[in-house]
Amino acid sequence: RKKRDSIIRSLTGHEDESQHKEIAEKLDSDDVEVLTTFREAIEAEAMVARRMFQKMDKDHDKCLSPDELRAGFKSLGIELSPDQLSHIMSRFDPDGTGKLKFYQFIKLLSRNIVPDE
Repeated sequence: RKKRDSIIRSLTGHEDESQHKEIAEKLDSDDVEVLTTFREAIEAEAMVARRMFQKMDKDHDKCLSPDELRAGFKSLGIELSPDQLSHIMSRFDPDGTGKLKFYQFIKLLSRNIVPDE
């Protein structure tokens, strides 16, 4: 039961406690096993992303500057033109700070980069 509740809390959004319980009661042991495996896979991917972010963050300010982002792409064999870099920064840094925070970096990795038509 405790494991089931933990899974539900990690995979649900802003539901209240009663909704967590309602969802948890509908799960059987196979569901919990599948969700646990899924959660572990997501956590592993997040760790890979975190390590990449930290490797790219040369000044250790917990943000990626355009130069750090360009260098990170280059380390993966991807050359960015100034226009490409500008477009990426404007799309994933909507508040215009000139730096990407980790959550923005995750969005860059996980979102469809091409705007919806």
